[in-house]
Amino acid sequence: MAGARAGGADERPILAVGELLAGLKGLIEHHVGRVFVVGEISNLHQARSGHSYFTLKDETGQIRAALFRGNARQVRFDLEEGLEVVAEAEVSIYVARGELQLVVRGLEPRGVGALQLAFQKGSSGPVAVASSQFATVAVLLAVTFNRERMRWWQAVGVGLTALAVALIAAGT
Repeated sequence: MAGARAGGADERPILAVGELLAGLKGLIEHHVGRVFVVGEISNLHQARSGHSYFTLKDETGQIRAALFRGNARQVRFDLEEGLEVVAEAEVSIYVARGELQLVVRGLEPRGVGALQLAFQKGSSGPVAVASSQFATVAVLLAVTFNRERMRWWQAVGVGLTALAVALIAAGT
């Protein structure tokens, strides 16, 4: 019952679950806006409708993502398990499940992700850690800077990641 009160004299607003989630969804969508998030694709499901559903994850967290048909048509590469991508998305709540999610508007491939490489090699060595730290910086910069500046910072991050991997491989 929307906005019901528990008993006649009780002044506490009591929200239905759907009302609470819809309100939170509105707050998140209004205040967070568009973000750029780097992570690895897992739990990929490509529906007959043309929509793709997957989880973006790194070693510290995960979030469900939905890429709807109209935006999926713009993606010029095949989505694969373990592929690291940068997702341009809006943060939202899927009210029916009460889950935080990304509504993906675009994707850029970055290659095989650190988690997938670590899984394939059977370790979570320093390369995975270095890549993860730069990914975290990229997400923070994406939220802070506008899109044009972000492209520059992404290039810097890719260069620094390559440098870190080379230094680790050289034993420095």
